[in-house]
Amino acid sequence: MKVTDIRFRGEASGRFVSYATVIFDGEFALHNLRLVRLEGSGRMMLSMPRRQREDGSWIDVAHPIHQEFRKYLEDQIFSAYEQFCLGATSNGHDRTEAQ
Repeated sequence: MKVTDIRFRGEASGRFVSYATVIFDGEFALHNLRLVRLEGSGRMMLSMPRRQREDGSWIDVAHPIHQEFRKYLEDQIFSAYEQFCLGATSNGHDRTEAQ
């Protein structure tokens, strides 16, 4: 699967940076990935979409199976977010809010 589009939405607040929607092969959308800034280091982390269980714990509703794909996904999203912050629109990534 190839990432063909990435869209960002949400106002940064505290450690939260942005929500991301990733489109794969122009055919499948994955919504509500969260970019979160790690305390102390300034680095970002990608958090998968999740839901809360009845017992109060959280579970990912979608996640990469292999580390290689997770790295590919993180690289694509973090690079697109850099471009988004710079205001670039010519790299194929949309500056508009995700639908």
